[in-house]
Amino acid sequence: MADNPRGVIIHADELLGTFNSANRYNHGQFVEQVLSAHSGSPLKVSRVGDDEPVVVIKPNLTLLGSIQTAMVPELWKKKFINNGLIDRFDFIYPKVMEIPLWRDNYDTLEVQRDCTGEWNEVLIRILGFPEKSIRWTREAYLRYYHWHNSRVMETNEAYKTGAVDQPTRPQKQDLKVARYAMVVQALKLAMGETETDDVELSSIDAALAIVDYFEDCYNRIVADLGRMAMDSDTMDFLDCMGKKFTAKEAIVAGELVEWSERKTFNMIDKLITLKIIKRVNKGNYERL
Repeated sequence: MADNPRGVIIHADELLGTFNSANRYNHGQFVEQVLSAHSGSPLKVSRVGDDEPVVVIKPNLTLLGSIQTAMVPELWKKKFINNGLIDRFDFIYPKVMEIPLWRDNYDTLEVQRDCTGEWNEVLIRILGFPEKSIRWTREAYLRYYHWHNSRVMETNEAYKTGAVDQPTRPQKQDLKVARYAMVVQALKLAMGETETDDVELSSIDAALAIVDYFEDCYNRIVADLGRMAMDSDTMDFLDCMGKKFTAKEAIVAGELVEWSERKTFNMIDKLITLKIIKRVNKGNYERL
């Protein structure tokens, strides 16, 4: 990264394997470096044999990869949730899991090649843009400002009522929206769809739509993980209660599956994290 001020990209076919290999190589520091790079904090890497550490003042790192569905629980570990790693990633999770059939696109192969060439030209134009501070139009700023405040008020209210425990994930969305808005604006400028590099209202709207899509994917992953994690006792526990239930009713249901009160509330916390249930307010819950 020190030799590539515009950043580097790590494209991994198996993203989880990249994390495991990197952590073995540098004694678990890779995840911490990724967390720091996301927020733009300087990175310092010391290697055996070097006279002085390598310092990257403005790190720019992109991690792109895939992961098998069966391996998702390995990535969704508590340590990666607590340290904020999961919240820094955007996930693509298809709604339809059926394997698609091949389509006969022989007659459009040349068009596809032309599209690839056009994208290369667009990227070259973007890389040719000078480094500068990006301004926002007044309309774009107001949309971003009101979106942020309305979302924060909703999160704070949910936190006060106990509907959420630690509202950490929404805090990462602000930076994502801003970054996607600048990416969209750069693409528009490179494609000749605008003459200004100021972030416009349409770019903010596009960024909000992108983040909403990724958030929908995230919620579906969490829901599927919850279903995968539930054993027969947990399903029996939930079946003992209605769609809405109280803490007292949960204790009774826990006793029916021979759980202690402590285990019952630990399971409730786990089911909230997995978005199987939500806390409506203190002592009241609802199945999702």
